Amino acid sequence: MTRKGITAILNNGIEFFMGSLVLILITKRFSTEEAGAWIVFLTIVLIGTKFREGITQNSLMKFTVGLPKKEKVNVYVLSVLITFGIELVVGSLMLLVSKMYAADALGSLLANYIWLIIPQSLFRLFQFMSQSRLEVKAMLANNFVLLNFTVLSLAYISLTDQSYSSIPAILGVGYAITVLWQVLMHNVLNWEFNLRELHIPDGYLNFAGNGLLRELFGTISSKAYILLTAGFIGYTESAFVGIASRYANLIYLPNTAYQGLLYPKACEFVNNGWVQAMFKYYRRAVSWMQAAFIPYVLILLTIGSAGIVILHGQEYLASIPFFIALILAGAFIAPYGHAYGSVCHAMGRPDLVTKLVVFNSVLNLTLSVVLIQFFGIWGAVLSPIITDMLGLFVISVILRKVFNTSILEPFSRILNRTYSLIKILKRKNSGGEAAL
Repeated sequence: MTRKGITAILNNGIEFFMGSLVLILITKRFSTEEAGAWIVFLTIVLIGTKFREGITQNSLMKFTVGLPKKEKVNVYVLSVLITFGIELVVGSLMLLVSKMYAADALGSLLANYIWLIIPQSLFRLFQFMSQSRLEVKAMLANNFVLLNFTVLSLAYISLTDQSYSSIPAILGVGYAITVLWQVLMHNVLNWEFNLRELHIPDGYLNFAGNGLLRELFGTISSKAYILLTAGFIGYTESAFVGIASRYANLIYLPNTAYQGLLYPKACEFVNNGWVQAMFKYYRRAVSWMQAAFIPYVLILLTIGSAGIVILHGQEYLASIPFFIALILAGAFIAPYGHAYGSVCHAMGRPDLVTKLVVFNSVLNLTLSVVLIQFFGIWGAVLSPIITDMLGLFVISVILRKVFNTSILEPFSRILNRTYSLIKILKRKNSGGEAAL
């Protein structure tokens, strides 16, 4: 688990690095207003991505882990068809919307939305297939291939002075080539299936429906402040908030990677009837993750602020206070929120996650609109923080009431485990030095 955990974190780190490279190019070559429009475009891409992944991701995990190969292939093919169909429809809608913003920087990006989203969505789907089998090395290989083509795409954009509107399509080419690589890696051409025999597994639609609502509402909720900042204040301000949000996401990388490994394991526990063992496993894992966050947060706060200015320039100095606020809030909340979702899905209760996400979404959207009116750009940053704090309280109530358990650990235990981590690292370093 340790090696797989490190590999999973490295995977997420590569994905973050690729996104940051694109953002650096945008901020260096284009104005802050165009950078803000790009961040709004990425937010729209993320919402579209979560809309589709809400249907396929958790359902793919739940209905392939531990099943015979024939049943797995059935879900794989079903997921590919759903993904392709959804992105064709959404991409066409974005093309129509772009006509409304024809004179706007955002409109030129939306016109090319479909060329980026179809290969990107297929790439991510194949990654989820590997994740469902805990094949993190295959995921890492895929990400390295994509990283190479992303760097080549950015070099092409920079050296040939490509237009702002062409960036989505050029990046999409890199994704498309990597998808061909994944097709070979997954032996997709050797999948044995009959389209007439494809069927939807029992319970799939329940997971898909709840996943759709959860991911869609959750993403809109978590990213609403960027869209509202652009709408109420302007693209330049949305660039400041977007840059802060981008690097604040570093707080979620280890947690997201670790949870990606824990969820299939939790499904395995539940599918074998070991429910109490699953809860114990999750409580211990989450508290260790929270312990690891303490030194990690200190490192981020130390280097993150300077990194924003170094990577993007003095124009983005205004992003730093927002970055600090989002990091501190995320450090406390992130492990519990992700763990709650994984526990509920493993227990076959995705509806509990959906209800919480809808509640958080409505609350966050309401707070965003109100607080932006009173506090401007700071209102946009404070609204998701307040929402997540209240959401954590609701999580603790639901776990206690429905499952008669908790994934929250006493703070003293987290501190003890932080101390234990430091001793383990110190012992390893001492051993390494002795060996030298």
